[in-house]
Amino acid sequence: MQPKYRKHIIPSLLHGQDFEEALAACIERFEIIETLETQLAYPACVVDFYGDQLPAMHELERYVRSPWHNVPLPVQTPPPMANVAWALLDYQDRDEEIQDLLTGVAASCPGVLVRPDEAPEVGEAIKKLLAERHKLLEFAAVINFQKRLAVLEMEARCDRNQGAMVRLAQVDKTAIYAGWFRQVVIQRQYAGDWAFFSNLGKALAKPVVNGTARWHKAVIIAGYFWDEYFCRDEWPVNRIFKLFKAKGILARQDTLAAFRFRLNRAGLKKPLHNRK
Repeated sequence: MQPKYRKHIIPSLLHGQDFEEALAACIERFEIIETLETQLAYPACVVDFYGDQLPAMHELERYVRSPWHNVPLPVQTPPPMANVAWALLDYQDRDEEIQDLLTGVAASCPGVLVRPDEAPEVGEAIKKLLAERHKLLEFAAVINFQKRLAVLEMEARCDRNQGAMVRLAQVDKTAIYAGWFRQVVIQRQYAGDWAFFSNLGKALAKPVVNGTARWHKAVIIAGYFWDEYFCRDEWPVNRIFKLFKAKGILARQDTLAAFRFRLNRAGLKKPLHNRK
């Protein structure tokens, strides 16, 4: 029986395609994980438009529509990898629209610094564009820390949890410009808490997504196919591992133990009788 998906144009790679074709499409489309760092950078035409008035990522939250609103499964905290996979596909389906918007912005201010108040309609369009990019931070937070971005922000902002502040700064490098974040920084400076500044500096220097991109990509692809294929008895972990090796999703030096550990950590656990 097919699950009832929300009404939205989101391609299903599982229905109407054979498994090999669907897997090949997944491998190609989830390469976004490997380019996420560059995707988060502000495009040159946006920088030209705003100049020194460039908005920080955290200021764009009111423009952001939940990245999970088209996901066909109930959203949990943290969202399962299947949710992340579907949400990433939905984000990419809007990529052409984003590129068209960028082309329009570039045409509106070709290499010339235009103040946002002189072209408010372009400014609003750019904020919506950047809000789409903001969704990538949500995916990064779940991949890195198995927590929704809103949860990280709540722990950091409301609880003043320094660990959460450091984790938030790794995902959203512009969070340090928020007023509440600056207040904590000043307090820590007066307190001489240099360990906090050391940890904060390390977090800012880290890539948005921790670790090796191919591992994250492998887990997301496994999550996408999990309920339909990989949770079945005929797909023990070692068979999935061999398939991912054969398709180049995993590298030759990657081990079965490491693969199983990452699946378990992501909540993709096999029944006891099928953990071969």
